[in-house]
Amino acid sequence: MFYRCITVFLALFTPCFVVPFSGHAAVISNIAAVNGAKISYEIQGEGPTLVLLNDGILDRRMWNDQVAAFSKDYKVIRYDFRGWGKSELPQQPFSHVDDLYQLLQFLHVEKAALLGVLAGGGVALDFALDHPEMVDRIIVVTPLVYGFHYSPPTHLWMQAWHALAQAGEKSRLIDLYMSTPALGRRLSENAAARKRLEAMLSDNFAVYGVDFSQLLLRLDPPTMQLVPAIRTPTLILAGTTVDPDLRLVMEFLQRGIHDARQIVLPNTGSLMNMEKPEAFNRVVLDWLSKRPADEDATKIGL
Repeated sequence: MFYRCITVFLALFTPCFVVPFSGHAAVISNIAAVNGAKISYEIQGEGPTLVLLNDGILDRRMWNDQVAAFSKDYKVIRYDFRGWGKSELPQQPFSHVDDLYQLLQFLHVEKAALLGVLAGGGVALDFALDHPEMVDRIIVVTPLVYGFHYSPPTHLWMQAWHALAQAGEKSRLIDLYMSTPALGRRLSENAAARKRLEAMLSDNFAVYGVDFSQLLLRLDPPTMQLVPAIRTPTLILAGTTVDPDLRLVMEFLQRGIHDARQIVLPNTGSLMNMEKPEAFNRVVLDWLSKRPADEDATKIGL
C-alpha cells in the first residue's frame, strides 16, 4: 500500500432516500459512515459503475449537467469529499483514497471508471495506483497531481485564496475564483452555471479555512514519481484556457502513462463539464464505450 494506513470501521448510516428525477432513473441519496467520517453520496442509473470526483474547492453539484446523460448507461456515483457539500468536516488525518475505497466497499462496488476534475483528477490517479484492480478506466480533466513543483504564480494564487478564507472575506474570495481565467471567468456568459458555481463557493466557504496540509495523507513517494506504474487506460481532457502548470502536468501524464490519450476541447477551461456539458458528455461517453470518433486524434473540434 502506498498510503499510510488509517484504521477503518464500517458503521451504519442514516436511512436511504429515493428521489424522483424528472423522467430519469431515481436518485438514491444517503450518508455513509465510513473511514471515520460521514460521507454524503448519490447513486443514479444502472450498469457499469462510473464515479464522479469533484474538484477540491467545489462539491458534487458541479456534476449536475452530467448525471442524467451518464446514468442512461452507467451506475453513476457522486459524493462530496470530506468537509465539502453535505459531508462531515475532517476531525483527524485522512486520505481521499481511503474515503473512496471504503465508500465503494460499502456500496459493494468491485470495479469502476473514475472521472475527476482538478483535485478530483489527482484522487483518481492516486486511487488507480493504490487499488489498480478496482479501476476500469480513468478520465482526468486538467488534474492537480501531488509532487509536481508548481510555479510562483500558482503559489501566489493559493496564498491569496487562503488569506481571504482566513480573513473571512467571502465575497472577495468568490471574486478571486470567478475572475480566474481557467475557472470562473470562463462562465461569465453562462448565467445558470455561474449562479451554481457561486452557490458552491459560498456554501463551502467555512471549509476553505481548514489547514488540510496537517490533515491530508498523501502518496509516499509522491504521485509524480509513480505515474509510470499506472497501467489503467487513461483519458486526459484539456481545455484551450489552461493554467501553464497544469498543461505541463498533462503532458507529463501523457508521456508517462502507458495507455494514455489526450483530447483538447476547444474554447474551454478547467470547468469544461459546466461550460460545454453536451460536448463534454459526448466525448466522455464515446471514450468509455470504446467508440471514439477518431482513435488517432489528439485534438477534436466541437
